[in-house]
Amino acid sequence: MDHQPTVKEMERALGLDECGVIVVNSGDDAQDMSEKGDAFAEWYEEELRERYERFQHRTTEC
Repeated sequence: MDHQPTVKEMERALGLDECGVIVVNSGDDAQDMSEKGDAFAEWYEEELRERYERFQHRTTEC
């Protein structure tokens, strides 16, 4: 069974762990997100995983 990397592991492998967060929400949006959860978290993980897999495929071809 293959190890499925976590979001943090994929971010580290892609060098995204060095990027800072830019806050673009108003205070009300931030409070709403903390109460309801991040609506984009699942989407972000799917996109990140897709890019990570392409990255892994490219690095194993060399």
